[in-house]
Order: sequence, then C-alpha cells, then structure tokens
Amino acid sequence: MAQLKHHDQAFENAWIKAALLILNQFNTHELANSIGSLASFNHHDQAFEDAWIQVAQPRLAQFNPQDLSSSIWALATLGHHDQPFEDAWIQAALHILDHFNARNLSSSIWALARLNHHNQEFEDAWIQAALHTLAQFNAQNLASSIWALATLGHHDQEFEDAWIQAARPMLAQFNAQNLANSIWALATLGHHNQEFIDAWIDAARPRLGEFSAQDLANIIWAFNHLNHNVLGQLDAQDLVNIILALATLNHHDQEFEDTWIDAARPMLGQFTPQNLAASIGALARLNHHDQAFEDAWIRLAQPILDQFSVENLADIIWALNALNHHDQAFDNAWMEAAQPMLDQFNLLNFYHTGAAMIRNNNLREEEFVRAWGEVLQSLIDVEQDPDLLQMVIRIANLLGVHILPPKLQAEAEDVTMDLLNDKDDEDDEDGVTVDSNHNDKDDEGPVANINATQDIFTPKKILVKESQALCSMQSYFNSCNESIANFSYDRALNESHCDLQQPLSGLSENWINYNFHYSM
Repeated sequence: MAQLKHHDQAFENAWIKAALLILNQFNTHELANSIGSLASFNHHDQAFEDAWIQVAQPRLAQFNPQDLSSSIWALATLGHHDQPFEDAWIQAALHILDHFNARNLSSSIWALARLNHHNQEFEDAWIQAALHTLAQFNAQNLASSIWALATLGHHDQEFEDAWIQAARPMLAQFNAQNLANSIWALATLGHHNQEFIDAWIDAARPRLGEFSAQDLANIIWAFNHLNHNVLGQLDAQDLVNIILALATLNHHDQEFEDTWIDAARPMLGQFTPQNLAASIGALARLNHHDQAFEDAWIRLAQPILDQFSVENLADIIWALNALNHHDQAFDNAWMEAAQPMLDQFNLLNFYHTGAAMIRNNNLREEEFVRAWGEVLQSLIDVEQDPDLLQMVIRIANLLGVHILPPKLQAEAEDVTMDLLNDKDDEDDEDGVTVDSNHNDKDDEGPVANINATQDIFTPKKILVKESQALCSMQSYFNSCNESIANFSYDRALNESHCDLQQPLSGLSENWINYNFHYSM
C-alpha cells in the first residue's frame, strides 16, 4: 500500500489491529516494511510501535542494511524514541556498516540526528563508510547527511572537505530546503569555504521565492555566523526578492534588515518602479523604519511616479505612511500622479490610500479627497468583498467622505426627503417659496444632500437629522465582525495622529462635533 501511496486511516487502523495478533510471525523484511509503510503514511500508533520494537529488537542482528536503515528512519519519522532499541540498533549496524549504500547511510545518520541520539563510535564509523561512497550520494543524501552531522555536533574536517567537493557540482539539483539545511550545517560546524559559498549563492538565487520562513532564518543566521555579506553579491532584483520573501513570511530580523538596507541603498538607482514599490512595502510590513533609506528612496521615486502602476501607487503611499514618513513635496507629487488613475483603483487600493490619508494631513487636499470619494462611491455598487467594503466605508467616513453601502441608500434618501419636507414646512410657515427644481452641484448622493442643507438649517436641527443618518449606519455596522464593530472613531483618530484642531476635508463642523465622540 505504501508503494501505491494510498492512505486510508480506517484500513490502517484495521490492519494494525490484525497485525498486532501475528506480529511475532513477521520475518525481518516484513517487520521493516511494516513500520516503514506506517511511517510513509505518517500513521503513528504508540501501541503498535511498542509491540513492533519488542519483536524486532531481539532480531536486529538478522536485519540486512536496507531493513536496518529503513527501520530506524521509520521510527525517527514517527517521532518514536526508544533508547534501548536505538543502542541495540547501533550495535547491529556497526557490524555491517561497510555494506550500507548511499541511501542507507544518509537515512540512518539523519534518523539518529532526528532522534537526538549521539554516539561517537557510530558517527566515526559512519564517516569512514561515507567517505568511500560520497560519489554515489544524490542531492537529498548529501543535504541530509551534513545536516545530521551538524545537528549531532560532529565536526570532521576531512569529511566536510570531501562533502563540499561532492556537493558543489550538484547544488543545482538541491531543492530549497536542501540548500538552506546545507549552508546552515556548514555554518554550525564552523566550516567556511568561499568557493562553495559562491556556488551556493548562484544555486540559491533563482530559488529565493521557494524558501520557507525557517529556511530563510537558517540562511540569514548561517551567513551572519560565517561573517559573510551575501547581500553584497546580489543584484537589484535579488535584493528585492529576498526582502519581499522575508516580509511575506513575516520574518523580522533587525540585524539582517540593517545589512539589507546598507546593501540596497547604493543600488536604488538600479531599482525599477516595481522594485521600488516592493522594497518600501516590504520594509513597512516588517515595521523597519530607516530615515536615510526612505529619504534616498523618495528622491529616486518621486521623479518617476508616472511610471508606477496603480497597484504600486497605492502600495507606496500606504507603506510610507505606515512608516510614519511624511514628505510634503512627495505627497503632492503622489496625488498629482494618482488622481488621474483613481478610476482604475480597486477596493484594496482605496483601503491602502485611505489608510494613508487618515495618517497624513498632506494627503487630505480637498480636490483629491473629493475625487477619491466620487470614484469610491461608484465602485461600491459592484464590489464583491463585503468585509473589505465595510472597512473602506469606515475610512471614508473618517475622511468626511460620506459613503453608504447600497442597502442603506434608500434609508438615507428617506432621511434627506424628511429634511427637505421639514424645510418646505418651515418655509410655508414663514411665507417663503422653495424652488422644487433646485439643483445644487454639490447634491451628489443622499449624504451629500444632507451636507448641502447645512447652510439653511440651524446647528441643532441638522445635528438631529445627521444623527438619524448616522444611527442608520450604526445598525449596519453592528453586523460587521467584532474587530470592526468595536472600533471607535476616537481611538482610530488617536492612532492615526489626526489633528482635530483642523477638521478633515469635507466634514461639517456639526458632524465632527457629533461623530468624533460616537463609538461604532
């Protein structure tokens, strides 16, 4: 079944139940195959493994090299540590170690390392056997063996030199994990070989996007431990790829990021707009602020903002403001570049730019905010992400851009009609005639109508009517997820460093007085 790669939990449980009854009838090959198959399926069963060890341990001297290596590999894979069995296994293996092939050797030393079982005698004998067969090791065998020796803390200069000679021509065949494990192992063993490191970098460069967070952590530690500035050997695209990978995996390393900045700053002139956007975005996600780098970045980015894509424009303004880096000249240039492209923004772009506008007074220029709001209003009718939509609407309202989700449009229009009817009634009482065809250019949408009436209503009256509209929004936002529903404007504005002494563009004074103390 293991050869067929067909995993069936119910069948395996039934098989184990039946096998336990006749386990002592298994021959050595059947014993090795059975535990190996369960390990291949990652099927851990404590009772079966204990019973298997009781049957197998007295017969280990009868196991051939393949059965021995597959058995210890299986127990290590299943995480089953049994000191007496491992000691007995080592004694059996020492007698026939010179008959182990490359796969048997690599899997056995890997298993002992995984089980954290250190035995000096076995490791010395293993090295002598491996030195004669290194030419037969494949990429996986090579990576597993050097990782195991490093994990066991077994340093052998002769073997490491021979390993490097065997591994260097094969580095292109190493997968990302093998590459990470091998450089970590050499650094752990304190073995520095510049030619190997150069070859390793050439092999790793195309694989940067394949490394896991742990792989990257191991690589960064390894090069720091080897006192090797690997970043100095990377080109602009490579530099961007590695910082972006770290940010994507949320792996923060202050020392490495400082080193990255030192390497990247002199090369910023070689960065494309895409590289510039990715690099500042990555540093923002890592929450790594560096004034000198950001200043240099702005000097290079500002003259070519018209070459940035819509996505890049939204990302960079979010990133700079996440880093709390405000530059009036850059912000003005950014608005000039972004405004003609607003109709290409998607909802995530609005979220990023809106978040930046909340944090940065420079970006709340009235014409830009108005254009931003008009395009956003037209987008929400077709937007399919309700959670993101709720957050963007909140940001818009903080900016004084009164956006309502489609299902509240009718209710808001009713409030507007009530306002107008109230005005008609008051005009009738005062003998004033109202032009029913009045068309104010600012009367765009129901909430815009509410704001447009403020000049003709008393503050007390309009506050009551705006409260009705806001309470309609309250009922909508109460349906949002808890993290959004518990949001307060006071807290948001404090965190965003908004200056309430100067009202946000487009907000009425009455709306500010009411809504900045209105907990959503």
